[in-house]
Amino acid sequence: MPPQLHEQFVVDAKGHRQGVMLSWTEYQHLLRTVEGLEDALDLKHAVRTAKQFLSHDALLKSLKHHAHR
Repeated sequence: MPPQLHEQFVVDAKGHRQGVMLSWTEYQHLLRTVEGLEDALDLKHAVRTAKQFLSHDALLKSLKHHAHR
């Protein structure tokens, strides 16, 4: 479960929000969440555009074959 945010807003002289401050823990959690979402989008794109996938064993075999050339 994500930590509850305790954000503090930075406002200008007119009271308009200009920025936000988070604790270091909240910031790190936010970064991990964004990275996870980016990974999910990358995987979705790879699956959608891939012409074929290799199994892990086939990939290892191919890498070993090319390394011994």
